[in-house]
Amino acid sequence: MADAGPDLAGVVPTSSVTLDGTASRFASSYSWTQTAGSPVTLANSSTANPTFVVPSSTAVSSYTFLLTIKDVNGTVATDSVVVTTDPDNITVDGASYKRGSLEWRVRGAAQYCSANNLVSVYWNKPGSAPMLLGTTTPVADLGVCTYDFRLKNTPIALRATAAGTVTVRSALGGESLNQTFTLL
Repeated sequence: MADAGPDLAGVVPTSSVTLDGTASRFASSYSWTQTAGSPVTLANSSTANPTFVVPSSTAVSSYTFLLTIKDVNGTVATDSVVVTTDPDNITVDGASYKRGSLEWRVRGAAQYCSANNLVSVYWNKPGSAPMLLGTTTPVADLGVCTYDFRLKNTPIALRATAAGTVTVRSALGGESLNQTFTLL
């Protein structure tokens, strides 16, 4: 009897997932294949516990894997498992550019605080492609995951002369598009 384990929900993008076929009974060989979802690289697919890294995505994504086992008599059995992601939810609580001190400041919250959740802040400069202002990592503050991006002594090319918008993207899939910033 093949047992691919329970479905996995709420998996964080960019995390490593280990599939679990160890509850399969009488298995003499294992073979895992991906049957749905954007393609991922499945490491050790001929073992009971293959792994893969969940791609970053701004939308919930599902990946389906089929476990095929053979028992000592050559009888084949199959079972599948679905892995569903939970991309980061990121917000912008305030954004400003201070002309006098040449300083950008963008504050907000993220769903996930971790060292691999890098938040990138872009200025949607009129007439050009969005320009990366810089990055920061969200931190836990009183049980809330927040970020506070500051860029002081802004280089000339990144200085705003009129009000506009910024976009904030999380390495774990969150995205807050075209958020208005205040020109001070």
